[in-house]
Amino acid sequence: MFRTACATLAAVALASAAFSLPAAAAGSDKEPAPKSKAAVSKAQQPASSLTKTGVNLNTGSTTTATQGDTIQWVVNYTNPDGNLQPATITDVIQGVPTSQTYVPGSLDVPPGFTPQWSTNSGMTFVGTDQGTATNAVRATNPAVGAPATSTSSLIAAPLVPTLQPTGGDGHTPILFTATVNGVQTPQIWNMYHHPTQPTPTLVCTLLTTGGPCTTPTGVAQTWPQALNSSVPNTLTGDLGNTNRATYVVIGSKLYYPAVTFTNPATIGVGCVDMQTQQSCGYTQLATADATGNNGVFGIVQGPNGLIYATSNNGDILCYNPVTNTPCGVFDIGLPSLEGSQFTPAAEGFGGHGGMTVINGKVYVAGTQIGLTGGVLVGCFDPVTNAACVGWNPPKLTPGGDEATTPFAMYDTAGNAIGVCEIPSTTVVTTLSCWNFAGNPIAPPVGLQALLTQNNIPDAGRYGEAFTYTAPNGHLYTEFPFWNIGQTDGWDYCYDWDIQGPCADFGNGAPGTATFPTVNGGDTRPYGFAYDGRCKYGLGDAGFLWSLDPGTGSSPCLRTTATSLINPFEYYCDGQTGHVQSYGTVTLANIDPNTVDYANSSVTVRDANNNLVGTFPFNPATQSADISSIPVTTAPISVVGDIVLLDNTSFTPNNQPVMQVNFVGDPPQVCFQTTVSDDCAVTSVSNNATAVTNGLGPVTSNTVTIQVTPSGVCLPVDLAIDKQGPTTLQKAKPDKTKSSPPKKPVSPSKKAAAK
Repeated sequence: MFRTACATLAAVALASAAFSLPAAAAGSDKEPAPKSKAAVSKAQQPASSLTKTGVNLNTGSTTTATQGDTIQWVVNYTNPDGNLQPATITDVIQGVPTSQTYVPGSLDVPPGFTPQWSTNSGMTFVGTDQGTATNAVRATNPAVGAPATSTSSLIAAPLVPTLQPTGGDGHTPILFTATVNGVQTPQIWNMYHHPTQPTPTLVCTLLTTGGPCTTPTGVAQTWPQALNSSVPNTLTGDLGNTNRATYVVIGSKLYYPAVTFTNPATIGVGCVDMQTQQSCGYTQLATADATGNNGVFGIVQGPNGLIYATSNNGDILCYNPVTNTPCGVFDIGLPSLEGSQFTPAAEGFGGHGGMTVINGKVYVAGTQIGLTGGVLVGCFDPVTNAACVGWNPPKLTPGGDEATTPFAMYDTAGNAIGVCEIPSTTVVTTLSCWNFAGNPIAPPVGLQALLTQNNIPDAGRYGEAFTYTAPNGHLYTEFPFWNIGQTDGWDYCYDWDIQGPCADFGNGAPGTATFPTVNGGDTRPYGFAYDGRCKYGLGDAGFLWSLDPGTGSSPCLRTTATSLINPFEYYCDGQTGHVQSYGTVTLANIDPNTVDYANSSVTVRDANNNLVGTFPFNPATQSADISSIPVTTAPISVVGDIVLLDNTSFTPNNQPVMQVNFVGDPPQVCFQTTVSDDCAVTSVSNNATAVTNGLGPVTSNTVTIQVTPSGVCLPVDLAIDKQGPTTLQKAKPDKTKSSPPKKPVSPSKKAAAK
């Protein structure tokens, strides 16, 4: 079973993500990307080699068999080309069905190869076993490693700026790893955050290629999809997303603040299953008032597992994702907040505001209807289902007319010590902070100056504050920012460890980054996400892009590849001693001058996900040595943490890969045949051919096994009893003279004689 899993991973990891060989290898007249040090020209390489063996499974003999015995044929294959190459191994079974017959289900191929069967001596092949009618078998691999005792997996291309087809602009990237044909596949989801029509607004992007996600079975999918309360996978929806949207992910389910396209509208929580790519429902939590003036801010998950939303009426709405039911409406002293009427002409659903969870409490910011010069910040305690102590009435900021999502304030040790709010679209933007008891405290040193350095009066808009641990181990909070009516965009970074702007971040003032390579710098960012290697941004301009978590540069050049390898799955002859050791991890189809080997490494885990070790790349050999891992530790997963210097090796005609190899005998293709019962059969023979990199076929040695008579095919001496012309009996040996041997009587003639 594990052999099947390994083979599936190798095949899908290469094939489903549009794997292609270097342009020259694929027959193109374009120059391929420069190779690693191990690569040499095709003209210098010897052809692939094949050796063939046969063994009688009944007796263990490699030279003789008898009628009805089962022969196991083994093809041993090597690829000395030095590069990844396509390979096809074909074995036309000689003498079918006269001398031997294929044993159904016996074809066994190494991981990465695809088995195929033919009933017309190899003229055409199919992907299903044809049983005893099979007279030729084949194993194909689009990219056999060099050596062949290896597996290859795609290196994820750095995500370049991609315009998202949502019909509008996304708000916050949503990271998810789906299972596609058994392979873990990283994805980014996003949805248009204030639609005015029930049109498709949901998009899924493959993180490995930047292209659209496929279905869970690897079939091309249509994007964008619509948001629906019940009907899955349709292009016409009945739900909309809110203006300043935040989301909750539980397992494969994406929960979002939702509004129905009805008048009056209802508000609640919608759900999309990102694994099945289908709707998982909608739960109504409230209804709009008589004028349709009620919306819902973003949603958050409390420490009790329940999901909370805030309506424009100022209420806290509760939803239970386990029972898929409402769980209460709670008053924390917030008045009616700014909202949008639910008509197609409206800008979108819900007012400007947001929610966040800090130390187990839910903090809410919103703009009171009719209030100018400040926004309100409240606190909800999920334990008491009431306002937090010291937070009723809610707090009022000294300026701003558009609330943003509150964010946590930290000390130098990374402990949350308060909550802050910085309103948007104000003449003078003022950062306000409070401790958890609700008392005002001084804002973090230098943060006010950092956040307001490019603010155009009455135009500045802040996205979702995003906190994460940077590669240097420091706790960062980043603030997306842009000015309404402008084509700009900034990312401000604050380092809580030093209580100041991030020193190594940005391309301008300390802690300040712009993105000139993304839509000419017009990003208008709303939110970020982080997968442990790269950050990803979405904004009002509708672009998805990647950026380095340490420097803010785009695209992010930290990438990865994952391989699963079990050396013992490459052999099928039932013998031991084929595997000597693990080998190295190398990168192929990539210019080594574009790789920062000194800062790249691989992490290896065993079948139980236990850490085996982390192994650095050696810049001199351009490889990571994993030979110290005992071969008894199998299978292993190898995750490459690869730092690039640029992304020029990733082109439509070239896809870099990571190779993991081991030291062992050539991989094997095996199948079995049954020797015919025909007494006229005196031998069975077999050989195979291989085509590698489009070169002429290489033929293996021919193996011949002699068939000796047995059973009814053994010679029988007959004598005629003179007393009865119809009686047959064995002749008595004549000791006086020798006579020539009698010819064997076939079973049919013997029966006739009786």
